[in-house]
Amino acid sequence: GQPTAEGAPRSPALTVDELDDMAVVSRGRDAEGYVEGVVLSPGSGDIDLVLVRFSGFLGMFGKLVAVPWSDITVARGQPLLIADLDVPTIEQAEEVDVGRYRLAD
Repeated sequence: GQPTAEGAPRSPALTVDELDDMAVVSRGRDAEGYVEGVVLSPGSGDIDLVLVRFSGFLGMFGKLVAVPWSDITVARGQPLLIADLDVPTIEQAEEVDVGRYRLAD
């Protein structure tokens, strides 16, 4: 079976396939992006991080940020993730090098 997002207490179970390319907004809905990858915990197989590509100026040259799954909430009734982040936190976050992670299939 597919790994699920059971580890997030505020979220229903989702498969990795369902998370891929899902829309993401910041806490205040002032930053938008999409899921570019999912990182599983090597020990448990649970989702550890969600790699989110937040849009840049005019939607171009976005920034890839690793968001802990514990900071993600799934919006009820719609395919949308809400990241418990604000714009200054996203702007100050380190750009993720995807090569550092083994992404879920």
